[in-house]
Amino acid sequence: MNSVVVHFLSGKLLKGITHDFNKTRPVFHVQTAENPARPVEVLVKLVKAIFFVQKIEGKREAGMGHLTEGPPRAGYGRHAKVEMTDGEVLTGFVEAFRREDPLFLLIPEKQDNNDRVYLNPQGVKEFTWQT
Repeated sequence: MNSVVVHFLSGKLLKGITHDFNKTRPVFHVQTAENPARPVEVLVKLVKAIFFVQKIEGKREAGMGHLTEGPPRAGYGRHAKVEMTDGEVLTGFVEAFRREDPLFLLIPEKQDNNDRVYLNPQGVKEFTWQT
């Protein structure tokens, strides 16, 4: 069971639990609190980012759910800065970034509500490796 907050390229949000996410599959399902008996089918190509979170109710303004506050986290891969097409900026550790991949994994550089984030390269405006 994984708690997720799914951000769509359209700006829509979906919060819930997923049991079948796999970054290599084009579809996964999210069970929401509003209708737990009917999981929502999510098409990966329509997703901007999938935030795997500790708490669904995390709040950006409190530093929960964003990547700017909290103690440093050890990560694997290279340090990167990602600016999304909607202006959101994420920083963390990335193993590889290829525009042709359906998703890539970012491990946040700070310990906060986000455990890991899968990003759709189609939603990336600018990707920069940090030194």
